[in-house]
Amino acid sequence: MRRSSIIRRRALVATAAIGGLASLCLVAPAGAGTRPASTGLDWIPASIQSFAGLSHTSLTTGNMVCAKGGPCVVAGAGEDLSDDPTTYAPLIWMRSGSSWKLASSGVKGSAFLVDSTCPGAEECWTVGTRYSGARDSTPTGVIDRFDGRRWTPLTPPEAAGVSLNGVDCVSSGDCLAVGNLQTSSTTADAVGYRWDGHAWERISMLSPAGAAWTALDSVRCASATQCVALGDYAAGTYDPAHFFSEGWNGRTWAIEHLPSGKYELGSGTALYMGSCLDNGDCLAVGDGLYYVGKGGGADFPGGVAYDYRPHGAWKAVPISAATKHSLGWVMNADSCDGTSCWVPLQAGPPQNPYVTEAVARWSGGGFSVHAVDTTGYLDAISCSAHGGTTTCLGLGEGGSASHPTLIAGSFSAR
Repeated sequence: MRRSSIIRRRALVATAAIGGLASLCLVAPAGAGTRPASTGLDWIPASIQSFAGLSHTSLTTGNMVCAKGGPCVVAGAGEDLSDDPTTYAPLIWMRSGSSWKLASSGVKGSAFLVDSTCPGAEECWTVGTRYSGARDSTPTGVIDRFDGRRWTPLTPPEAAGVSLNGVDCVSSGDCLAVGNLQTSSTTADAVGYRWDGHAWERISMLSPAGAAWTALDSVRCASATQCVALGDYAAGTYDPAHFFSEGWNGRTWAIEHLPSGKYELGSGTALYMGSCLDNGDCLAVGDGLYYVGKGGGADFPGGVAYDYRPHGAWKAVPISAATKHSLGWVMNADSCDGTSCWVPLQAGPPQNPYVTEAVARWSGGGFSVHAVDTTGYLDAISCSAHGGTTTCLGLGEGGSASHPTLIAGSFSAR
């Protein structure tokens, strides 16, 4: 069965059976393998609050967003590996000073949060999915709002069967959330919600012709008349999946199919759009899983990236050439500092695509890859430039499957 929503990349996950197919998602312990043959970046650790039950938990995180003059936010979930069926604890970290602390999400039950946005110093949103039982039970979309003091969960209208994967705001009174509406165990349609400053309402989104399963993975808006949602679709459970974008011009949505890439097959594709460069170029990053054999065999991840120019076309940008490895795993959305975009990723040879922990830097052309001297993997980063120096905040995981840890800190580059 194809997944009903996007679960952000896990660094400590065991093999799981999905629809009778063994989906291989094993990551080597921190420090395993060799690092990219390029400039290393010094890592300055910061304190981060842990949570109960970490020793039996696989951590999932969404993007990192930092409000101007306000907090930095990372939302995610802890998956309790000892539970059957699996349960999720929704988690939100907020940066106060130089340390990260857990905030109460207010979301009850088994749920995970995957994407966040902050339109103001005292307003942030995060979205995700709640389950009534096992992960293959009927999902319900979740929207959580921060008002400067506390987080308050909201249930959008007609949310049964909905998984929300992405959210962005133009202003406090204009936000958009996207995801998918599961109509059966093997079918789903694109879905969207709009916030008008008072309430969320369901809006019509497009699904590609002939698609049995469609999921919108992320959305970014430059203005009220310019939004881009990214997603993937497939004609059937084990049919090849393809990336697509859905653009908003202030009046209508229009679908554009992205150029085909080597790894855009299988059932684990996801594509995220981060921020954009000052010249208007935007970078979309993600990964796809392709099957060795239809209906059986293992999955292998491949990092993918696309350069988007407003009012132009999408262009595929190879990551593998920069890493000097044939496979890569993009950990999360990129973060741009105005002149460069930074992407947390892992890469390696085909027999072990997870042996390096690094960041890739993109300045509108190709990628350069830089090792980061962390004690684990960066799941989410947020970068800003001041006086010719870029500083990136990072949050992620370290340790091993039996003794996992959380890491936080920063690195700088010129």
